[in-house]
Amino acid sequence: MQRAAALLLQLIGIDGPHDILASQAGNTNLLTWRSFLHMFLIRQAYVSREGSVLMNPEAGVNAATSSPAALLFLMSGKDAGAIEKEEDPKIKKAKKEAVMTYIRQNVDRLGKRQEELSKALGESPAEDLYQYISGIETELEKAQIAMAQAVSESKSFMDQIYALNSRIAECNTMHEEFANLMSEYSTDLDRDVFRLEGAELFNALPEVHICPYCSSRIENPPVSYVDDAKANLAHAKSHISDLKTADTDVINKRNGLSQQVSSLEIKKADIDRHIDEVLKPRIVSLKQQIAQYRRAVELRNELETLRKEQVNYDAELFDRETEQEAEKKKYLIAEQFDYETVRSFEDKLISILTNCSFPGAESARFSMDAYDVQFGSRKKSSTMGGGYCGIINTMVALSLMEYLLESGTYAPGIMLVDSPLSQLSESEYISQAETIKDSFIHYLLYNKREGQIILVEQKDKMPDMIKSGSWSEDIEVNVIEFTKNKEHGRYGLLPDVVD
Repeated sequence: MQRAAALLLQLIGIDGPHDILASQAGNTNLLTWRSFLHMFLIRQAYVSREGSVLMNPEAGVNAATSSPAALLFLMSGKDAGAIEKEEDPKIKKAKKEAVMTYIRQNVDRLGKRQEELSKALGESPAEDLYQYISGIETELEKAQIAMAQAVSESKSFMDQIYALNSRIAECNTMHEEFANLMSEYSTDLDRDVFRLEGAELFNALPEVHICPYCSSRIENPPVSYVDDAKANLAHAKSHISDLKTADTDVINKRNGLSQQVSSLEIKKADIDRHIDEVLKPRIVSLKQQIAQYRRAVELRNELETLRKEQVNYDAELFDRETEQEAEKKKYLIAEQFDYETVRSFEDKLISILTNCSFPGAESARFSMDAYDVQFGSRKKSSTMGGGYCGIINTMVALSLMEYLLESGTYAPGIMLVDSPLSQLSESEYISQAETIKDSFIHYLLYNKREGQIILVEQKDKMPDMIKSGSWSEDIEVNVIEFTKNKEHGRYGLLPDVVD
């Protein structure tokens, strides 16, 4: 069944299932041909009704929403999916409970955190923490300056010690060189002493004048190295004495430098000990105090933020707990119509009324309250009498058919009306009725359009041009007369079907 309904809708270009609004409560119905068929298939029982021909007379109380919803869909393609719907009350309530649970959880979390912060701040001074931090920073600055001075002084002592050690190294080098020279001079001294001792021993020997081997006379040369040896010995003794004096000076100088180094090392050690045992611990302690106070400031700021946040949560929770249930939203289908769309349809309606010589056409308007035509502020039934409702309803349906064909999203392209002219019987409007009838049929005949119009009417109610067949040959119109006579003409709508 649904596939057949979908196939019928596809004939006018409507693909896929569509839901349309069915009530102000937000209920929806599946769109079918029955949703809008009453606008284009107007039965005799309903053609002259005072209500809107666009409203389904068989839909009951829901017609006020379902019929305009079907009209809206044909005009613009808007279905229920295009309408923002209110949440289901159960879902809305569940969301509210979830939000309240979340708020309560946050309130509990904030309370526990505030308790932790209060404990952490228990030992912090109650006075202005920034003032404490400023005072400690001043002390830290002084300690860092003292530290810098001590480090500089220690470095100065170190530089002096390094310079003195260099000089001591020079003294050691000189002492070693003096020792080497002393050794050389001692060797020379021993050699010269040996030579002098040898000369004395030699002089003590008896002098030989005749060679015992060849009996030749021997000439003894004089010994000449004794004087040189004595001179060298005196020179060596003089140098050794000078070296000893110089070496003693070097040793004394080295000892003096070593004492200075020891004194400087003691001073440097005292400064380094002061740095390590006093200044560094002091700086570390001050930095730790500053960090603690700054942490206390952060904790206090966090505590204050948490208190403000908790106040906000408490207020929101109070609002949630005390809020009244909002009235259920009403879905007013009229709010979904676009003014330009309604205005365009209204222009088409006024054009047809004007072409059909309907009195008051210039003041006609389409009322969104009744979804029907009004003339000024008057309803159609009070304009020229209730007998004119049939022809007006037909013009409204015709206007919708032509509007949808020209500007709508979906157009059925068909209109069937049963007996729209039969009610034109008010005696005071007889002449106008004939004029309206003639103009209406003339409009149907001489205004080309797509689609098909079927008009079922009593023969005596038809204008003379239809009775006489006096219309242009190029006009496509088919007049069928039902005679209710088996012997003459066509009996009824369906062949071979008789009463």
